[in-house]
Amino acid sequence: TVSTDNLYLRGDIWWGCVKIAGRKHRCSLRTRDRAQAKKRVIAWRAKLIGEAHYGERRLRWKEAVTKYTTEVMPQSVKDSTATRYVVSFRMVDPHFSGLWIDEIKRRQIADMVSARKKDGASNATIKRDLTAVSRVLASCIAWDLCETNAALDYDRSMVKERRDPIVPPTDEAVEEMIARCGGNFARVVRFLAQTGMRQQEAVTLTRSQCNKAAGTVTLY
Repeated sequence: TVSTDNLYLRGDIWWGCVKIAGRKHRCSLRTRDRAQAKKRVIAWRAKLIGEAHYGERRLRWKEAVTKYTTEVMPQSVKDSTATRYVVSFRMVDPHFSGLWIDEIKRRQIADMVSARKKDGASNATIKRDLTAVSRVLASCIAWDLCETNAALDYDRSMVKERRDPIVPPTDEAVEEMIARCGGNFARVVRFLAQTGMRQQEAVTLTRSQCNKAAGTVTLY
């Protein structure tokens, strides 16, 4: 007799029996432990649902990453960000390789985070990894290849960054720096001190971003 949790015994081995899309499936769960059998039947049922729902469209993690990097990333992500994403994809691949994209749930994300911490990755690095994974999963939702973005839903307080407080330089320190630099570099330092901009933002400004008459700079 099949129980309400889709389990039944054959001899002393637990089997699973589930009905998906009108079709009944049976499978040996290869265990004598009921608790272990319950976990396995849940995973097996989720796999069958994925196969029934996504069919030939179903993608594994590596295939989804390839689709994202070729179809989405070139038009929507800056080169520097794309480079960072590729690094993250390489780092998380051992944890997701072989998984169907719809199998990446909260548990798989949590396991990846734990493993990355054990490998010595900083919380800041793990957060970047989560962002990269999230972008792939978000695209897969748009492609109807999965229904949830477990990386986006992950509680980021679990990988909160610890940063030393930022102490801005005094006016005297800024003037000393300017005196030591001289030339155009000194002008850049003064510009940064006056605007609070980052160095990269200042040195990559274009003429269209600057309004000399109004004395304003538009970054975005």
